[in-house]
Amino acid sequence: MKKTTIIIISILVIIIILSSIIVYSKSQVDSNQLEDKISQELIYLDQYFVTMLGEFNGLSIGDNRLQETEPKIQTNINTNLSDQRDSKTGKSNDNLQQNGKVEEKTDTVQNGILKNNGKYDAKWEKIQTEIEQTYQVWNTISIDLYTLNIDNSIILAFNDNLNKATQAIKNKNKASAMDEVTEMHAKILEYRKAYNIDERQKEILSIQHNAVTAYTNVTNDRWDEAYTKLSDAEKRFSNLLNTVTSDYTNQATMSQCYVLINELKKAVNLKDKEIFFIEYRNLMSKMEIIIS
Repeated sequence: MKKTTIIIISILVIIIILSSIIVYSKSQVDSNQLEDKISQELIYLDQYFVTMLGEFNGLSIGDNRLQETEPKIQTNINTNLSDQRDSKTGKSNDNLQQNGKVEEKTDTVQNGILKNNGKYDAKWEKIQTEIEQTYQVWNTISIDLYTLNIDNSIILAFNDNLNKATQAIKNKNKASAMDEVTEMHAKILEYRKAYNIDERQKEILSIQHNAVTAYTNVTNDRWDEAYTKLSDAEKRFSNLLNTVTSDYTNQATMSQCYVLINELKKAVNLKDKEIFFIEYRNLMSKMEIIIS
């Protein structure tokens, strides 16, 4: 009888242990899926702000397809993200093959920086639509960030910047609006740093934000501040390129970005906005590849 009791207790203990392992494993899988989902959302928002900031100077910068339709954020965290990426890649390839006229039009717009003759008027109607859409996107992302237990204060700070940006845009205060949108872009970097992300990716994100801030500074004639940001970006990039790593993904693109950062510094020294905008546009198209 005593031996039977011991066996039963042992079996129960094993069942409890196995159940705990299964529950823990499932919890880890759900957590990883949520982090992946939020990362994709923040990457979208990152590119969205880069493109929006371009609109303040009437420039086409970044992925213009982001602005063609109302932004949609995937809300099902159990969606197979790898399938999403494969599907997105396939769709992009189809777009390149089938929409030659659209791509040609985009190239024409992007090559028109020198045609502006130093006049960079904001596309206020488009910017107003984009800032309204940001509220919709942020409602979904903020809930996900709360789920990851990210500090409430830095989540709420985004709302403050969003409201300030909206007020500046309503008043068509270009300098103030760009500063607030740039601050929202900075918040994305904070959120990405708040959960599991490798150090190399943190540096790449910091470099990109420095370049975005420099663009805003140049627009607002803050040349010294722009140079400081670019110098920091150059230093970070140099350290990355000189660090031995087993991950050589996009290494060539990273080298190109490093060269473009140096070209931006030269444009700042010349205090030439046209050259800066041309090089910045090229840099952002490369940065999209290495941001993940």
